[in-house]
Amino acid sequence: MVQHVVTSMDELGSLVRLYRKKQGLTQDDVALMSNVGRRFVIELEQGKSTLQISKVLQVLQALGVGLLLQVGWDEDIK
Repeated sequence: MVQHVVTSMDELGSLVRLYRKKQGLTQDDVALMSNVGRRFVIELEQGKSTLQISKVLQVLQALGVGLLLQVGWDEDIK
């Protein structure tokens, strides 16, 4: 398993583009697979910072990419 530390939307967009291309998919393919518009995929790959997180997660799931959050504390969230 490969892990990438993403600290900006630009980095996330670059990774989405990389994983899409590695799978031989077009932006239209990803849009269809993830039930979002092609424009959304374009804006995500460009690093737009105001995208809906739920749609970002749909795209990641369609590409087979998981999201792991790292927090700076050890307490359980309740």
